[in-house]
Amino acid sequence: MIEATRTVSAPPERVFDFLSDLRNHWRLEKRFLELEDVGERDGVILLTGPLGLSRKARTKVLEAERPTRVAGRADLRGGTVGLVAWDIWPEGPGSRVRLAAEIPQVAAGSDLSHDRRPHLVAALVPAGPREPRRNPVLEQRA
Repeated sequence: MIEATRTVSAPPERVFDFLSDLRNHWRLEKRFLELEDVGERDGVILLTGPLGLSRKARTKVLEAERPTRVAGRADLRGGTVGLVAWDIWPEGPGSRVRLAAEIPQVAAGSDLSHDRRPHLVAALVPAGPREPRRNPVLEQRA
């Protein structure tokens, strides 16, 4: 499992509202994610990973506990499964957000072999501590 934690200036309710709508996720990381047919709670996305490898995934929000948690699942062709969870806590006037991601199931014959899973997830989840920062995407949602 890969985890990253950040502090953002938006309050937990605003962070939750943003993350619980899958149509917003492309705004988090444009170079790795492209929406194809996405609604508020499920859809199809195109993931682009290291070396330009891409694959389609059917995504779905599995948990949405306002304003503390959003969790979901991505199913890739052949049986590979990815899980992600965002946990949100108040911190001062903003929020502390933890993203945890894992790939618990890999399809037989997939190029996502066991030894490469941490590298793929790490490419999609920024690692290491950072100073609190403003997030204009979240701040625009009043």
